[in-house]
Amino acid sequence: MKVTNSNTLLIHKNTEYLPNQTKAEASNHHKSQNFHEYLERSNTDSTSLTKLNYAYTNGSDFIKAKASEVDLPLLTLEEIKSTFSDQESALALTPGTKIKLSSYTNPAVYVTVEKESVSISTDTTPLGRAYVNEFNTTVREMLNVTNSNEIPDLSKLSKEDLAIVKQMQQEHADAVKGIGGEKQYQSLHAIAESLDDFIRFANGQSHSVSVEDHENIKSGLEMMGIDTSQPFYINGNKIEYGENGFVRSLQ
Repeated sequence: MKVTNSNTLLIHKNTEYLPNQTKAEASNHHKSQNFHEYLERSNTDSTSLTKLNYAYTNGSDFIKAKASEVDLPLLTLEEIKSTFSDQESALALTPGTKIKLSSYTNPAVYVTVEKESVSISTDTTPLGRAYVNEFNTTVREMLNVTNSNEIPDLSKLSKEDLAIVKQMQQEHADAVKGIGGEKQYQSLHAIAESLDDFIRFANGQSHSVSVEDHENIKSGLEMMGIDTSQPFYINGNKIEYGENGFVRSLQ
């Protein structure tokens, strides 16, 4: 789903998006004649391949397993507090956690751990998935659309409601410009999406991290104050980056 600066809600109907997949990645996948093999190569890392229970030889099984992991709610602070470490290089990334990213000061940018995902925002404006969710929720309430499968018709908005929607779009555009433009925005969005997967991995809710996520995770952690050159703790679990540049659990 893409929200543009026009008054149109766009749905890309013929594109299969995987959990945490960008539009560009989806396009590349469609061009591949061997979709399942691509997924196995790009998403099953060397750590999981050493454990027979976590190695997939069938692309369909892999997709189902990853989808089920994404649907799991993230562990709460109450659930992980017994294993939480008081080490200096440690973070608790549980629902409700909001951390300022060190690379952004004007405006400040935050990572927030939600119940089932990770979002980014400035002091006043949600970005990425959080913005899309807020925009869609606002429009659905304005038009009294309760069916989740129904696409709201923005042409039916009142003049007053349309002004509110346009203001939301303008504030979002200004926030994107404020953090450095579209390239920086896409980079932050990728970090948030990657951290979503990583937290489940750190919690033991997932057994692997997608290959393309490792560098984004590293960038995000370092902006949150973690020294990734040495072992660190996430939600009480010991993690490190190996010589191959891949994150791995030391539990």
